[in-house]
Amino acid sequence: MRGCITAHFLLELEQRAGCPLWQLFDLVVGTSTGGILAALIVCGVPAGQMVDFYQTDGPRIFKRSPWWALKTLFSAIGSKYDNRALIECIQARIPISVGQAKTNFMVPTWDGNADENIFIKSFDREEFWNEFPLAFAAIATSSAPTYFPGFVPKKHGQPEKYNLYDSRFFDGGFTENNPVTCTLHEIFADFPQPQKFQRKPRVIVNFGTGSVSAKRKGAPDGGLLPWAKQVYPRMAALQNKLSERTSRHMFRDGKYIRIDAELDAPIKLDDAHPATLKRMEEVARKAIEKYEDGKPKNDFDGLVRLLKI
Repeated sequence: MRGCITAHFLLELEQRAGCPLWQLFDLVVGTSTGGILAALIVCGVPAGQMVDFYQTDGPRIFKRSPWWALKTLFSAIGSKYDNRALIECIQARIPISVGQAKTNFMVPTWDGNADENIFIKSFDREEFWNEFPLAFAAIATSSAPTYFPGFVPKKHGQPEKYNLYDSRFFDGGFTENNPVTCTLHEIFADFPQPQKFQRKPRVIVNFGTGSVSAKRKGAPDGGLLPWAKQVYPRMAALQNKLSERTSRHMFRDGKYIRIDAELDAPIKLDDAHPATLKRMEEVARKAIEKYEDGKPKNDFDGLVRLLKI
């Protein structure tokens, strides 16, 4: 749900640019909730509808029925939520295939059956993913373990071309919680790439979903119970910091821009209450005002100018 913060950033950018978001970027990459936003961008969906996705569909997606709670023994032996609402809501908003993306698109995901990192790309040289539904790509990268079961495209009418693969996709955070590193890899790697990725990008914009500014408690010394709820959040935070450090080192000329918001208290990833949605809107607005400091590389008008060069 914290992608709602990012959606408000994108809405601000779109309004100031005066054009669809996909026209501003040569490549759009996202992980988890960011992967859903990336798919919406390359599908040509207006940013206002991205905000509406979180406000309207979010409460439906993160609603656990009593039957599901009993079936999973209150998440002890299964995911917290059924994924039917997630699949239905994303399919309703993203009707095209990966190959029909309006600009280059990529999301990381993890195939739990093959135990393999997967990168779904619209610019794959062999055009393997062309017929794969773009909605499936968004669902694959956002099927967060513990929250949702793995996404099995075979059960939801995937094109026959892919039926030889018994895939069960999980959240792209297993691979790249902050996908800026794999984005740089696609741009700078030595293997053959599409022509437009042969040059260094003018600017890379990395949108966050909010970070807690308060100092974290020290890590526990050991023990299964003390670490149980801390392993993934800490690993994700450290991976994000490493990606940030790498990107800033590679773009010392100020062309790497990170736009994020500070949270005074954590927001649960599945908190879809109206009050929380309102709080995320306010958090995003404060962050946007903070960026209005007159520096071309930081304010949104300056960002638009960079993207339109």
